[in-house]
Amino acid sequence: MSSLDQIAVKLVEKDRSDMVRSILSEVVTLLERWLEQGEPGILDLKSLPLSPADNQLLEETLGRGELTISMDVLGSSQMVETAFSGVWYVTHRNEQAQVLVKQIEVIDIPSIVLPQHSEVLSALERLKSKLNNN
Repeated sequence: MSSLDQIAVKLVEKDRSDMVRSILSEVVTLLERWLEQGEPGILDLKSLPLSPADNQLLEETLGRGELTISMDVLGSSQMVETAFSGVWYVTHRNEQAQVLVKQIEVIDIPSIVLPQHSEVLSALERLKSKLNNN
């Protein structure tokens, strides 16, 4: 046995908080852009190499706000307000519960929740019809 075998080697993983710090910095930039220019922003978390520890640290850092919105359309979607107004976790799953989209959305309310103009027109016509039939 050589003397090299007796040297203790400790593998040190790069500080994972660096990834979370980068994400938070991007969220700050998106918030500033939204406030200054009215331009909402999206940060795709699914495309980033986040470990479970990164996800946990990010969720702990952003915290939870007061609102959670759930939708069931071709799978489930959940929009969770963070402790920071205008910053939302948005997760979309397919019918097999696989995560299709996981992102942070910077906006007053996640865009998927807002009805399309055509849906509002249809709702107006249906409501008028009910009113006229009663």
